[in-house]
Amino acid sequence: MPRIRKPVFAGTFYPQEPDQLESLLTSLFQSLSKQEPLPSTKGLISPHAGYVFSGKTAAYSFDSVKGLRPQTIIIIGPSHRVPFRGISVFEGDYYETPLGKVAINTDLVKKLHANNPLICFLDQAHSQEHSIEVEIPFLQHIYSHPFKVVGVVMGNQDQESVDILTRALLSECDKEKSLIIASSDLSHFYKAETAEQMDRKALDLIHTGEMDQFYKDNTTGAIQCCGYGPIMVTNNVVKDWGANKCIERHYCHSGGVSGDFSSVVGYGSVVYY
Repeated sequence: MPRIRKPVFAGTFYPQEPDQLESLLTSLFQSLSKQEPLPSTKGLISPHAGYVFSGKTAAYSFDSVKGLRPQTIIIIGPSHRVPFRGISVFEGDYYETPLGKVAINTDLVKKLHANNPLICFLDQAHSQEHSIEVEIPFLQHIYSHPFKVVGVVMGNQDQESVDILTRALLSECDKEKSLIIASSDLSHFYKAETAEQMDRKALDLIHTGEMDQFYKDNTTGAIQCCGYGPIMVTNNVVKDWGANKCIERHYCHSGGVSGDFSSVVGYGSVVYY
């Protein structure tokens, strides 16, 4: 029997019915302003909230890579519900969404597990984690060619874990056939004006590649990215793969949808090329 990671957040974060989900994704991409194509995109940052809040920002990220044909897509997210030490790479055969199944690159998963003792598989780290799941329907929408995914959840986002995962991905991935996604939102539950200031600082540090300061500011609370570890890993890997530039495609926060500007969550789209 194949091991399948079933969709847990269909019906809450995004529509459960396939036709409704496909229609929503189509409308999100149609709502985007035209973007200049980028050469040889290697990675991106995409938010992972409910599509009503962050779907358009996520669509900007995925729109930038729709012309590519990656064979393996590595999605790295933080652990929101289960604290654990290390890095958990999902061990299974498929991720399933209302749009169908996506195969997992089991060969790469095995290589990553063998690379370092801190890279393991912890089922509970994935069973109720949304940061990987919500990115997959976007991939199913933009790609008609066969591709495989690898889902990585970081329990620790410290410098050691960032370095371990960076080295493992550089060692085991085929850079010519891979795309890497950092799944992360930005600031959480600040007044809109404060959130915008914090998020601008975070996005500026991502743009300049100042990862030491980015890490420090996240750990001290000067900025707040729930997936700062995945962002740091993605930054490190894509630079080694030859992506020496990045561009911010879109920014917004939840207040624009909810109308509540007293407590918002920020979302950013960044593409590395």
